[in-house]
Amino acid sequence: MNISVSYICFRLCEKYFCIKLEIIDSITPYQEIIELPYSINNVKGVIKYKTSVIPIIDLVKILKLSINEPAIMPSTKIIIAKYKDEIIGILADEVKGILDKNNFENNNLINIDFKDVKILELDKLLEP
Repeated sequence: MNISVSYICFRLCEKYFCIKLEIIDSITPYQEIIELPYSINNVKGVIKYKTSVIPIIDLVKILKLSINEPAIMPSTKIIIAKYKDEIIGILADEVKGILDKNNFENNNLINIDFKDVKILELDKLLEP
C-alpha cells in the first residue's frame, strides 16, 4: 500500500527542511517579532496572529544552524503550525513549496534537486 504524505519545504540558514502539511495552519508574511525578556531559550518572541498572541520558535538556536541571526528579507515568512494543543510560529528564510512523497516516513533525510532536505518532527524537536 502506497501512503502519500505532503510536506511544506522551507529554507533556513541555507539549509532545507520540511514539516508535515497536516499541522500547518497558514503561512504569513514576516511581521515584527516582539521579544520577551526572560522567555525560554527556544522562543524568539511573540506575534499577533488573528485574535491571539503566539510564540515564535527559534529553529536557528534549536538546530544550532548559525551564531548570527539570519537577515530578514522580503522572502522571509512565518509558518503557523499546530503543536500539541497550541499554535506556534516558525521563521523561514523562504518557503519553497509543497512536497508529495511516498513511503519515506521512517527516513528523516531526503534529497530533492541535489539538496538534502531534513524532515522535522515538531513533537520530537520541541520536547523539553
